[in-house]
Amino acid sequence: MYESELTLDRIGFPPFSARNCQQTLIPVMSGDLRRTVNGTLIYTGNEGHHKFQTVIQCQDKSCPAFEGIWRGSLVKVGCIQRLSQEVKYLREIMLYRDPVENSVIVMDENRQEKEIESVTERIVRIRDQQQGPDKWYVFYRPSLAMRVISYKLLTDEWGFSGGWQLDLEEV
Repeated sequence: MYESELTLDRIGFPPFSARNCQQTLIPVMSGDLRRTVNGTLIYTGNEGHHKFQTVIQCQDKSCPAFEGIWRGSLVKVGCIQRLSQEVKYLREIMLYRDPVENSVIVMDENRQEKEIESVTERIVRIRDQQQGPDKWYVFYRPSLAMRVISYKLLTDEWGFSGGWQLDLEEV
């Protein structure tokens, strides 16, 4: 049994090192907001450059196996934080990020879960059904290639507890 849905491909989780983790996803600041001579606010960035930063924190009894992990290390993160997209009724949905395996859920606006036929890379295929409501929602845990910005380890010797924080940014 796993203690957390979180996965970090180069960092192992010994027992009691990843229970009750918290993750924050933060859009990376790219581009600028500028006003034209007519006063209209425009975005000067490239939409293909939208990336995330993340902060993952945990208080438990011990810390993960961070040995060999340094600033700049590449880590594949199976996020705890779910992303969601609103889509119109479609049989095929394109996700913005790669999903963690078995993490995709599709619901209509009446909270009725839809049966998924397949998930291939970022494409989710829904079983052919009656159209139903106009709005559908796709929820999934993204799998992100990220670089380590920093991490902190904490040990409370007498309280026999530990904690850690990992800061990463999407490549």
